[in-house]
Amino acid sequence: MWLVLLLTIAYFVIFYLLIAKAIDSTEMARHIKEIRDFLINQQQHRSPSESPFGATADETLPEEVCPGCGETVSLSDIFCPSCGLRLAEDEEGEF
Repeated sequence: MWLVLLLTIAYFVIFYLLIAKAIDSTEMARHIKEIRDFLINQQQHRSPSESPFGATADETLPEEVCPGCGETVSLSDIFCPSCGLRLAEDEEGEF
């Protein structure tokens, strides 16, 4: 009984190690590790005031006030994020 249990455990350990080795050696896993390392490196070299999207914290987008609720919205917003009011016209000049 103990021998069967021991052999079963050994089988699963060997099977797990073979699968783990196959996954780690794939090209996709290598690319994912490269991307992860690149992103970690970029994050370490970024200054605290720099945004992850390239703009610095001092740069602000042009803003206006929503006529529906009075919240501050960006000029690029089509809808107010607070109340949902449509702020921009479509291609035909209609709201």
